[in-house]
Amino acid sequence: MEHLYAKTIEHDSCNLWQGAVNSAGYATRRFNRKNEYVHRLTYARERGTVPRLLRNLCGHKHCINPYHWEALQNLRQYNTDTRTWFDVAV
Repeated sequence: MEHLYAKTIEHDSCNLWQGAVNSAGYATRRFNRKNEYVHRLTYARERGTVPRLLRNLCGHKHCINPYHWEALQNLRQYNTDTRTWFDVAV
């Protein structure tokens, strides 16, 4: 996983991805023959099982710091806040 952090720059407590991003601004990379969201890879490595819904806490969509992403149980939680959220089904 350290090779992922080699493609970042540190800004405050963020690890901002300097590699490829998708049209929505999320960090992506090829992994196991398919494109994956890098924040989901680092979340899985550092925090365990990746939930279906993740919300970005820092405001940088290309931040891959797993502690800057919050698990949501449902979209009602998102509606209580205006921060960025991410649904793997999107």
